[in-house]
Amino acid sequence: NEAEEPLAGEFRRTVNEARLGKDLDHALDDLAERVDSIDLLWAIVAIKIQREVGGNLAELLTTVADTMTSRARLRGEVKALTAEGRMSALVLLLLPFGVGLAMYFLNAPYISCGTTPSATSPSAWPPSAWWPARCGCARSSTSRSE
Repeated sequence: NEAEEPLAGEFRRTVNEARLGKDLDHALDDLAERVDSIDLLWAIVAIKIQREVGGNLAELLTTVADTMTSRARLRGEVKALTAEGRMSALVLLLLPFGVGLAMYFLNAPYISCGTTPSATSPSAWPPSAWWPARCGCARSSTSRSE
């Protein structure tokens, strides 16, 4: 009665299968497949090894529980330590769109020059677009005169 549903029902089913004559190893394997938890799989492997080798089951289960707790704590620490990197990635992903929206509201003609009919004229292009073309024309005109 210590476990909560649905896990308690799965353990109850495993115990009933073992009582009805199913091999305990197979019943535990079926439990691991139904629950699909890596921590439970570790516990089942430890129980199987203990059954073959022998030893103190209570001490073994305490060690497995401590290991599960440590793994959960470590996952939380890793998530906390990587939170800054994940937030930085999100900011870098959204920054160009945010700057584009801000420029659109602050200086709409600059950002929307590609959608107006005068956009075919290089003078309507932003300097970052026409400057390389102008420099290229200047180089080609000087090389022809030589």
